[in-house]
Amino acid sequence: MTGKRIPILLLGIFLLLSFSACNDEDDPVCPGDTAPTPSLANVWPHTDGTTWFYDIAYQEFYLPFPDQAQTDKSGTEDLPDMATLHADLQNPPEGTPSISETCILRLALDGEVTTVSGVTAQNMESSLYFPESSKRNGSPLFVQNAPDHMLQIIAEARPDLAESLEPFIDPAAKTIARINPPIFLDGYAFSAEDDGIFSYGDIDAEHSWIYLPADLEVGTDFSIQLLPAITDDLFLYGSIWSIGDLVKDGISYRNVLECMYAIDLGMVNIVDEEGNLIGEFHSYMYGSIHYAPGFGPIKSLERRYLGPSSLNGSDNPYMIDFVID
Repeated sequence: MTGKRIPILLLGIFLLLSFSACNDEDDPVCPGDTAPTPSLANVWPHTDGTTWFYDIAYQEFYLPFPDQAQTDKSGTEDLPDMATLHADLQNPPEGTPSISETCILRLALDGEVTTVSGVTAQNMESSLYFPESSKRNGSPLFVQNAPDHMLQIIAEARPDLAESLEPFIDPAAKTIARINPPIFLDGYAFSAEDDGIFSYGDIDAEHSWIYLPADLEVGTDFSIQLLPAITDDLFLYGSIWSIGDLVKDGISYRNVLECMYAIDLGMVNIVDEEGNLIGEFHSYMYGSIHYAPGFGPIKSLERRYLGPSSLNGSDNPYMIDFVID
């Protein structure tokens, strides 16, 4: 939440002003000094009109086949455990990125939205703002169709599912997907309910996503099958990882809840130009969100390992890294 790079962030200056007293030596009380224990009632404020701004640092890396391709043809490679994924997130990626970009993510609760599947929920609208130096010329890009982001990624990672997903993907969203918006901190049909905080999608009327379960005790695990109407081998896994203090932009937040997420996208065959099997690749995504009571999400990390895809034009496996704060 800074105004260093993009003038349009003046839209969010009210957020900075509301925190400015924390840096006053005459007033040492910072947001969260008396923060309550995280609960569904306070960990993600959802009054209509609530808005968040985040800096995004985005990097994309091409990977050599030997590092990530699976060659045993078994299709049984397990997803790394949450402890391994969490430890990996704490370290920046190695190597030189092929793409490096900075932008701003704006999330805003704006009225209601009805999904194609007929569910009406709060409209969590997403938009990205790019620097004036970017080829996008600082213009806002609205990316509120969050299910399309996820469906496009699945279609890329799982060509065997692409045909089934095609009817649910807006052609405009395919262009948006080239920008690779974040997935774990994103919008669309947002719903804070008694048994958790969820999102709904377009394919069926059931929960399509779990942000947080009802039980926010550290160690609580949760999961949901993704796209059960399409396939039976896609899952989102989550774990309430920690509760503690976090200093961000000079502001001390108390009782910040950290939640880990991982999406298992399954194994896919990798073939050469002649159709010969090279090996298999296990695509997956993982990340974390830090939630501050009374403020909502204040930080997120996200990383993806995805196999080659004719849809995204990549001939190699690649990794995408987000730092969202």
